[in-house]
Amino acid sequence: MRLTQKEIDMILDKIKKKYDEYASKYGKEFFSYKSFKDRYYQYLKSRSDIEIFLYAEIQALEDRVKEIEEKREKRKKQEEIKKYFDNIENKILDKIKNYPELEDVSDRVRYEIRKLAGAIKVIYPILEEYFYFIKREFQDEYRRSINVFKDFVLKPFSGRFSEYLRNVSNPFFQDNKYLEKMEQDIIKDWGIAINNIYSIFKDSKIDNEEVKEFLKILEKIIEDFRLTVFNQRLKI
Repeated sequence: MRLTQKEIDMILDKIKKKYDEYASKYGKEFFSYKSFKDRYYQYLKSRSDIEIFLYAEIQALEDRVKEIEEKREKRKKQEEIKKYFDNIENKILDKIKNYPELEDVSDRVRYEIRKLAGAIKVIYPILEEYFYFIKREFQDEYRRSINVFKDFVLKPFSGRFSEYLRNVSNPFFQDNKYLEKMEQDIIKDWGIAINNIYSIFKDSKIDNEEVKEFLKILEKIIEDFRLTVFNQRLKI
């Protein structure tokens, strides 16, 4: 059914208001109503179905908003992560001093990595044991999340963690920026995995007192190491 001229005018008015709103919020360089009008008049000359054009323009408008919002959210998360690493020395060292440390690694390994790895290694057998409590729909994601820790909970150490240990233990390796990047990536990977695991437990709605107590332990680790910044529920 074709739109009447009155309906077309109403849609055009709605589109104009959206352009004004989004231009004000995100910038005129992203939302130019003039460009839309030029496309509209050009389309009229083609004598094609205006309904198709209007639908496509509205969809493109909303897609652009979604893309900008996603970029903003990503930038915000990156800023939060940067802030985490900028402030980590002053914010968490006192809270994590009583956590166990990963053994048999160089003292040059970043302190919070030794502590976080030590804590994860202690709870890892429980994570394995509680696999069968997880709802079937989340089991693959859960398994991928705990597999992130296999680089250091099983010997010989492997993956990125093994490469990090080789570099940090080598007195001739002087690329400190590279080491720092590796440390940040390791903590980020572990932080995302722990948050994913915690969320999966929550989503599985497990009615078991032992599991509920274990969730409190996970929550404390996330809080003490300030890992909430990595609460992204990413697919691993």
